[in-house]
Amino acid sequence: MSKFYPRLFFVNFSAMFAGAAIFYLFKMPHSEALLAALYPAGLFAILMTFVVGPIHVALSKKIAGAGYGPEIYRTHQSVELSIGLDYTKLFSIAHRYLKEKAGFEILEADTRTWRISAKSPVSLKTFGNIITLEFTEAGTIFTNLKISSRPRIGTTMIDYGENLKIVLDAKQYLIQNAGQQ
Repeated sequence: MSKFYPRLFFVNFSAMFAGAAIFYLFKMPHSEALLAALYPAGLFAILMTFVVGPIHVALSKKIAGAGYGPEIYRTHQSVELSIGLDYTKLFSIAHRYLKEKAGFEILEADTRTWRISAKSPVSLKTFGNIITLEFTEAGTIFTNLKISSRPRIGTTMIDYGENLKIVLDAKQYLIQNAGQQ
């Protein structure tokens, strides 16, 4: 979390300063325009950092619960696990979960590379996410699985824990349903 707030401030300040500077450059001399752009950029960055930032942090903590570290604040989330099912059965359960339970649109489901990619619908929190499941062999009856979720738009800095929830929900569902096989 120590890197989250400075990064949020810097990105918001930079973007707002660039936009305000361009706007003011058409209205006043260069030196005045750059000084005039500092105020709205600083105010916007402070508001984003100290209003929206804590909301993201609080929601991420609520979703993760206890036992997680600073990685819960990232927008790119992943988890690796090993499940006692063969590729085919686990692949089928995962495909069904993404399509029917989670309501994601399947982009790729390839049994040659043992990879499933899907996208979530647009929500009020993000413009949607890309979810990837990669299966690898871990012996005769076990399959290793990496579940990843990231925003569709790469510059997204705040997702209010949405990608964390996607990864944890998928993990929980697959573990529960693998035990029923």
